Amino acid sequence: MDKVFLIGHRGVGKTTLLQNLNKNLVEDIKTKSKKYICFDLDQEIESRAKIKIKDLFDTGQVSKFRDLETKILIEIINDFESNKSQKLNQVQLIVSLGAGFDLENFKFPNESMILWIRRVTDSNGRIFLNRPALTKQSDPLQEWSEIFEIREKKYKLNSNAQVYIPEYFDPNYNALYEYLNFKSPNHGFVTYLPGENDLILDLNANALELRSDLLSEKQMFEILKSKSNTNIQHLVSIRNVKSSFLKKLFSLNANILVDWDIALGFPSEDQLRHIDIYSSHSDGAIEDILNFNFELLKRYPTKIKKLKYNPHFKICPLVSSHEEVLSLDLILSQNFDQSSYSYLPRSTSNSYDLSYFRQLKSYSQKIGFYRFGEGSSPDQPLWWQWPKYTPKGFYGIYGQNIKHSYTPSFHFDFFRRRHLWPLSIDSVNQLLIYKDQLIKNNVKALAVTAPYKLEVYLESNFKKLSSNSITEKSNLDQDSSLECKSDFKSANTLILNPKIRNKDSILKNSKMKNNKFTDKNINLVDSYNTDYFALKLFLKNHLNPEQISLVWGGGALLEQLKVLIPKAQFYSARTGKVRSMEGVAIKESDVKIQLIWASGEKGLNPDVLNQKYTITKIIDLDYRDNSKAKLYSFVNKIEYVSGLEFFIHQAQAQQSIWENYEF
Repeated sequence: MDKVFLIGHRGVGKTTLLQNLNKNLVEDIKTKSKKYICFDLDQEIESRAKIKIKDLFDTGQVSKFRDLETKILIEIINDFESNKSQKLNQVQLIVSLGAGFDLENFKFPNESMILWIRRVTDSNGRIFLNRPALTKQSDPLQEWSEIFEIREKKYKLNSNAQVYIPEYFDPNYNALYEYLNFKSPNHGFVTYLPGENDLILDLNANALELRSDLLSEKQMFEILKSKSNTNIQHLVSIRNVKSSFLKKLFSLNANILVDWDIALGFPSEDQLRHIDIYSSHSDGAIEDILNFNFELLKRYPTKIKKLKYNPHFKICPLVSSHEEVLSLDLILSQNFDQSSYSYLPRSTSNSYDLSYFRQLKSYSQKIGFYRFGEGSSPDQPLWWQWPKYTPKGFYGIYGQNIKHSYTPSFHFDFFRRRHLWPLSIDSVNQLLIYKDQLIKNNVKALAVTAPYKLEVYLESNFKKLSSNSITEKSNLDQDSSLECKSDFKSANTLILNPKIRNKDSILKNSKMKNNKFTDKNINLVDSYNTDYFALKLFLKNHLNPEQISLVWGGGALLEQLKVLIPKAQFYSARTGKVRSMEGVAIKESDVKIQLIWASGEKGLNPDVLNQKYTITKIIDLDYRDNSKAKLYSFVNKIEYVSGLEFFIHQAQAQQSIWENYEF
């Protein structure tokens, strides 16, 4: 497949993927043979037509822009096709299309990959400060909402492959390159879904799950026939079945495992010998499996003895909490031999997912699944999070509503070099109660976000690190003391079962609660706070010391902001009123102010301030593309500073801390 066309919502990162591919990965470093020719269609339109796309939208010439899209894409394809040497040299054409490209009416060349680039934050909406509006809506999130579902259906209908990419674009990890050169991990299956991952069949290294409720018998047999000459083992999951199906299945010369859903009842005596796995997806999956196995042994004692019966059980209950997941895990370990079952819990709500638990079990269980797109369950880890080999351990983020978080992908390259893989642990109250289980499953390091920073501070071995222990990576200058000036009772960086790389160095540059280091500190959870350090640098870079500063909200960062900008006036985003005994009086002449927006999504907008003063700049402590501060800045035409720089500073400081430990 020598032509790939990237589609997806505005701001998903198609252009960035191509830029990184062009800049760093033009040639496959290993083979020195596979090359890419990359075009961003919007950029080509402006270059070839000598016109600015923004001008076309501003002057109502949208139809002219759509005509140019089609015309210039045809030119790009024809130029590529006419150069035969490119095909001989395994050159691949990759073109990024605009979000509104007319996919329905454009005739793509045969055997093209129409790749839908996705991010889990697509549905949240994105606010663009430097792109033309598409509708007459003054609210960019309302505009996004109006066109989102329309385009979502269009992408699904017209793509033949889709892939979720990480939220953060690490220059050391290009998701497009990794996808196009994907090598199957040593363990795990991908569920084949027509229309979502059709082209996954071309990746012969992937172990596929074929489900009888999602595919016809004809489709399943055709796929298995095409795979008959490979050594890759595939999983055939029987969810509905005709009597002759298994017999026909095993007439194929294919390497397969058969999974029988016990909801179908007991297999016949002839079917028994073909079944490797028995699965249950009921609420009482454990009890159902135990009862089923007991009855099966009673029903076919002679046959089972002859076959040397040794089935595997796949147990997939719906669970309503993380606590229930861990409780059922304990029950399973007490009733089954560890090698005899795979535990794949499913969440009952979209408000949380259990992908982190499945990752923890990825190589200790016989059965596991990862996904490129939607997959057959939201609890399946994404392809870039799934370990490529037996992992040394895991790192990740712990918080609430963290699907947007950049943390897993920001630290991906850092921890991949240490053979650790990323987790996202969402909405687990008092996580450190389970620290023994986490350590047992080789969770090594966690970044912590709201609302758990106080919790982990109280339940961990909190340590204060001086600037001498922070490497140059953090970009913190030597004047930025990393010693907290007060006890903020907040921790955002954890090390589980800590093993210090250089004990003398840590002792020299740290202060512990008891000012001592003893062997008793081993096997605890070490914690640190890098927010204060990053805030100090971030605000230094963007606050004008000559201008009055107001803080809207504060949350977990409130006490740190009070120390860093003591002359600011602090407002409650919940009530809109000045906090008592805080800040300084503002004179009537001080009408121009800069606003630090430290409020969450539930807080009020600062209209009371905007009416009284002139807000010249909003400094957001959030980096999301749909943050309230960004929306308010857009609507009121106020200079905006994203909190992305703040995030990067604190994340770099986290890596500097983690470098002092052995993983």
